[in-house]
Amino acid sequence: MAFVTLTKINFKRLILRNTRFLIFDVASPIFFYLIYTQIFTGGQQLKVNIFISMTVFATLLSSIITVSNNIMSDRQQHFFRFMAVTPLSQKLYYLSLSLVFIFLNVLQILAMEIVAAFGTKLNLSLDKYLQILVIATVGSFALILIGAAITFLGNSSFVNSIAYSIVFPLAIISGLWTPMNLMPSWLQQIGKLTPTYATVNLIHNFLQKQPWSWNLFGKLGIWLLLAMGLLIICSRKSVD
Repeated sequence: MAFVTLTKINFKRLILRNTRFLIFDVASPIFFYLIYTQIFTGGQQLKVNIFISMTVFATLLSSIITVSNNIMSDRQQHFFRFMAVTPLSQKLYYLSLSLVFIFLNVLQILAMEIVAAFGTKLNLSLDKYLQILVIATVGSFALILIGAAITFLGNSSFVNSIAYSIVFPLAIISGLWTPMNLMPSWLQQIGKLTPTYATVNLIHNFLQKQPWSWNLFGKLGIWLLLAMGLLIICSRKSVD
């Protein structure tokens, strides 16, 4: 019961009462998506490619930057002292936050899909939009844990720098902003190891009704385990 109460508190303070981050998280990827649709004009497949890339970028943005910023804010406001007088552990705190941020990612993806369907007239069936929603959300799990892990690396300024240093290079090398075939072959090989590359290509596989790629699922699974390990290690070596 206490966990449910904590999750409700987190939902209210991080989403309902945090309009700045909510607007930033929802509006920023939509802005990039609309810009890209104006710059790169072409057939239906190009429009789908842009939409998928910008949707995954939306989850990357919120999972790293928003998660790290909010956890750092909790520390500065001594939210952990409040946790100390409750029967809940820090593990449950992170689980509660994860659920809230997963919900935020779902909101982002839904907003992107509404803009795509009614704004840019992207012709996808309802079941395909649902597939994108589910896969993009699952693909963000590891990113959320990474966003939480980096908060243990230093003060807010340093963590902010780390977050941005992860998000934008990752968006580039995984092909979210630029086609991977324009990159050097060695950089392509690195990009193909990223969780965002796996998520994008899993979505394409499902939309095109291709056989399941256990390689891509395996990559997401490995990234999830690595992210969990990183969070455990960083929390134990916290500089706080």
